[in-house]
Amino acid sequence: MKFDIKQLIVFVEAADHLSFSRAADILGLAQASVSERISNLETSLGVKLFNRLGRQVELTSTGRFLLDRARQIISLREDIVRELKDHLDLRHGEVCLGASTAPGEYMLPSVLGRFAKEFPDINARLAIGDSEAITRKIEAGSLELGIVGSQVNTQTFASQKMWQDELVLIASPAHGLARKRGPISPKTLLNEAWVVRESGSGTRGVADRFLKKHIPGGFRAVNVIAELGSVTAVKQGVKSGLGVSLISGLTVAEELKNKSLVKISLATQPEQRSFYLIREKRRTLSPAAKALWTFILREPDA
Repeated sequence: MKFDIKQLIVFVEAADHLSFSRAADILGLAQASVSERISNLETSLGVKLFNRLGRQVELTSTGRFLLDRARQIISLREDIVRELKDHLDLRHGEVCLGASTAPGEYMLPSVLGRFAKEFPDINARLAIGDSEAITRKIEAGSLELGIVGSQVNTQTFASQKMWQDELVLIASPAHGLARKRGPISPKTLLNEAWVVRESGSGTRGVADRFLKKHIPGGFRAVNVIAELGSVTAVKQGVKSGLGVSLISGLTVAEELKNKSLVKISLATQPEQRSFYLIREKRRTLSPAAKALWTFILREPDA
């Protein structure tokens, strides 16, 4: 049994008015075309839908059975068309964005707030994790967009450089380095206790590369006494006197201001790092994700 939506539309109009000629007028078709489409529908189904009584027609029992279901199919089609139009017109939608900790907790909330004002019916959901985890989720398709603190494979991902950040060396105000005057050599950090982010963190990767320029082996050569899974945990560990840490300057601005942490000046400063807006090249972005991608690129500063 095969039939199409156009045949059902003709059938419903003819059934509602019990008149092929009236259905033809309403649909803007020739009466012969209406008769042909209904005959083709009957042939496809292998049943009669109308009893032809001279110039009058009436529904058969099968015709009455089909009528309600045909109306449901036509109504569903109209709902799909309307919802698809809303989707494409960005009246409604959802986009899943992933971000590493620094942009996710300290930069994106204000950006997403402005996005919500411009696109009030798009729900932007933010997942926060380390850069490697966010990248894996985008590659797997569970996230459409991401902002990460490390470069990605440009054969797999489209990547746009976004905001800049710098790493700062932090310590507790009671730490011995806090009483040092003037910049210190990074080499002297070999003897310090360290609090670091977990493996996979973009911050840890940049910090390790900087340290390796001055201490062979980087973090493998120093005394790492705590490896923690969040920026908040690292800051708390440093505040409690566990050790020093190289951390995103964005994430400690408030603590440096209220002096619950201190910045230790280095003779050689770590290079600035960038955050990258990324997406998987092979996948077509949803309209909502495309709107968010374009919006973020318009935001030179968070």
